[in-house]
Amino acid sequence: MTSLTGEERIFLIIVAVNTLISLIYLIWGIIKQGAVKADRDREIEETGRADYQMQSTATYVVRTLVMIACPIVGPIYFLFALIIQKVFMRKPVDLSGVIFGKDKVRERVAADEDAERNFVPLEEAIAVSDTTSLRTLMMDVVKGDIDKSLSAIAFAVNSEDSETAHYAAIALRDALNTFRANVYELRDALRKDDEEAHEYAIMLIDYMETVLLQDIFPEMELREYTDVLEEAVGWMYDSEPYRYLLTPDKIEGFVECLLRLEEYDRVLDWCVNCQAVYPYDLASYTMYLKLYFKTGEREKFFEKLNELKRSSVVIDKDILELVRVFS
Repeated sequence: MTSLTGEERIFLIIVAVNTLISLIYLIWGIIKQGAVKADRDREIEETGRADYQMQSTATYVVRTLVMIACPIVGPIYFLFALIIQKVFMRKPVDLSGVIFGKDKVRERVAADEDAERNFVPLEEAIAVSDTTSLRTLMMDVVKGDIDKSLSAIAFAVNSEDSETAHYAAIALRDALNTFRANVYELRDALRKDDEEAHEYAIMLIDYMETVLLQDIFPEMELREYTDVLEEAVGWMYDSEPYRYLLTPDKIEGFVECLLRLEEYDRVLDWCVNCQAVYPYDLASYTMYLKLYFKTGEREKFFEKLNELKRSSVVIDKDILELVRVFS
């Protein structure tokens, strides 16, 4: 067996060192990938998105094979590419608009054109004499998301068709029982005042306003639920880190409930609160206008209307029409 020459020894040493470095790189890449994946999964769970960029395992394997097959040249190439990336492409990719959470994905479903062509308001459908069509329509409403259709279902309870009235009565009873149970469950969760309390408060506000503003409760029950709603709104207003989640439209929906109960002093308090937080939002003015219109305070109404006209607040079509009428 011939002994190795000096050049051959150097070559084998280079190959061995290169292979060792390549394997160390592969192991480091796999460990790093696991750590980044753990951070990414945690951020997705907490925020529904992640700003972590991950390399696949295959990427590290391919790079390792290249470095083994091409000693010296392979590592130098990847090192040079890394330097180029760090020097000329230092700005990170903005993934703030990329949403990974499945609950944040909105599925787009093609419209049911036949159903849309046959759609009419339930109040108008009740007046027709075709009881078969009316019952079918009522069943379609009941099978769907009825939280936003409770006022129409309450109207259908008075239908002359006994079967339609029966469907409507059962649907309304079940929906209101579910509403009562959900309200107090969410209120109890809010009162625990844990780190998820602000989420329960927002859920409670959105859920209650969707139902209460349909005006289906008697005054006594409306007053009871409005107090619960005020508890949630007040909690959000007093919670400095999460106050921004209490948007003007949420405050205005709650104020609308107070106006129906003629709780004008409480309405005024929340008008002041809303304008303090959102001085340049249209809702801060419309709540005052509704209050002064309901209480018949003509001078204050026109004073607030003129204040709105002088401001830089963007007004909508309804307020524009109001300005034209009273100008």
